[in-house]
Amino acid sequence: MTVVFCCNCNCEVNTKLITGKIVYPHRKDLYKLKFLQCPTCNHFVGTHKGSNIPLGSIPTPKLKAQRSKIHSIMDPLWRNKLISRTALYNYLTSVLGRTYHTAELRNDAEVNKILYAVNYLKNKLSENHTV
Repeated sequence: MTVVFCCNCNCEVNTKLITGKIVYPHRKDLYKLKFLQCPTCNHFVGTHKGSNIPLGSIPTPKLKAQRSKIHSIMDPLWRNKLISRTALYNYLTSVLGRTYHTAELRNDAEVNKILYAVNYLKNKLSENHTV
């Protein structure tokens, strides 16, 4: 049993280990993957490959979508070499006030703070690269 923070229940929960066959029954390619599920709300989080270590906190579906949105904005910044990945994460750490990792965002307030910061940074970096 692994204890993980559930964003829906807003507390640490003793998770249940399940497989991709339960989470994604229509995706046979994901059947062998492991997930940790909240026993109260049934939301889940993936695990690091070959372990039962969670990839982050257990998100709600809305939070999962917001985390993806954040990555869709921030990843092109470092991939296109507008800022180093390290500098980007250091900036977001300073904004959040604790070590930044998208999978550890737990609520709307944190998401909104980071969305504002990555959009601000994106605009600032775009201004510096216009001709």
